[in-house]
Amino acid sequence: MKEKVPFAVSTVLTAVSLIIAFWKSDGATVGVCAVAAIISVLALIYCGNGVSRYSLTASVTMLLCTVLMVAVIPYKAIMGEDIALISVSAVILGIAMIPQAVLLFFTLSAMFGTSLNGAMISAIGWMVCMGLMISKYLAILVLHYDDAHTVLLNPALVIGMLINLIMFIVFFFVLGRMLKKRSYIITSNGLRDITDAELRRPPDTGSDYTNRTYDNAKERRIAWAMLVLCPLSMLALFAYVTSGNAGGLNYGHPMEYLQVTCLLWAAIMMVPPALRLARIIALPNWFAALLYANMYMYTLSLCGGLYLNPSIKWWGDFTHVVSSSVVAALVLMALCLMEKHSPPHVTLGSRGGIAAMTFVVALAFGQIWEIMEGFTDIIANNSYMVYGASDTLHDLAADMLGAAIMAVIAFTILGKHSAEQIVSGIRMGKNNIDRNNPVDES
Repeated sequence: MKEKVPFAVSTVLTAVSLIIAFWKSDGATVGVCAVAAIISVLALIYCGNGVSRYSLTASVTMLLCTVLMVAVIPYKAIMGEDIALISVSAVILGIAMIPQAVLLFFTLSAMFGTSLNGAMISAIGWMVCMGLMISKYLAILVLHYDDAHTVLLNPALVIGMLINLIMFIVFFFVLGRMLKKRSYIITSNGLRDITDAELRRPPDTGSDYTNRTYDNAKERRIAWAMLVLCPLSMLALFAYVTSGNAGGLNYGHPMEYLQVTCLLWAAIMMVPPALRLARIIALPNWFAALLYANMYMYTLSLCGGLYLNPSIKWWGDFTHVVSSSVVAALVLMALCLMEKHSPPHVTLGSRGGIAAMTFVVALAFGQIWEIMEGFTDIIANNSYMVYGASDTLHDLAADMLGAAIMAVIAFTILGKHSAEQIVSGIRMGKNNIDRNNPVDES
């Protein structure tokens, strides 16, 4: 029981931080403290004594940053146009969140057998930390609902997001380099050295492909059709918008915005088939269909005016849930590929670990999308993509729901199939794409 005392102290300190934030009605700080409280309780339950110092560091940092926020930064000020205060508050809450993300890695190791090295930390650490920050924005939406719809300015949100994004990328890149240099790995009982035997990674034999065959000629015909027809469909939509008949124009979308959107997605739609024809990567048909269905849903909804149609106000939230689920599916595939190609001593753990990572990392991409939308409007000095801070906050809430749905699906699928089996249909490189294909493409 003695080894749990530091964790208990950490949990109490985090609870004090949460109480202070509630007392001062600081929604942003409440959100960050709430995540810290959950992580500290999980660490108390699952982690070993070697993690206690990291737990104490995280809780003390959280308490200091909470006191600093409520004592120095007026909450109303960060809802206005004071860029300096907005930036300072983002930095303070970012500093508070970083130790929580590190503690989460130790906790996931204890719960699901996750074991991460420096390369993995550099790759996904910043995304995990960014994903955890969504609690800040959801707390603002819940605790300051009226302000979020009237006073809060969207630039205040996206500037804070961008500052946190830069902070997290830099920190976890440096942390990953340090772990790699010292050959450390994150485990359930703290850091440990990677042995020489573990560093000897066995060669990839490509066994995932030996029992499957692919019709290369058919795949190439489909890729050529997609390369031609999908951009043409977007150009047809471009012409429809240009004619002035698109419903989106009637609901207030500027014509140039809809036109640029059509051209941009026409170019994006050419990428997957071009990569297949170049023998760089081949995606499973079901996965490609999912991606393209999402692209068409977005562009047709935008040009058709469904996002601003007052009779279907729910459509924007619905499409965000669907889109975030698709993004989470992409994240799941990427994590499974990382799991497949990682050395034996590096793993995302059991299906619970992969599902948890899928959920948190997907949330990061939701915020990155909102940053892109927000700064597009700031640069263009127009509301092309965002209709206020409340729109951004509702989008993030929908993103969380979509990511949660896919995390549950991932947990279910991983109960029946391994990570390697899930991505067995993804082939990268000429040798793997051509393997088990008797068709000559020369």
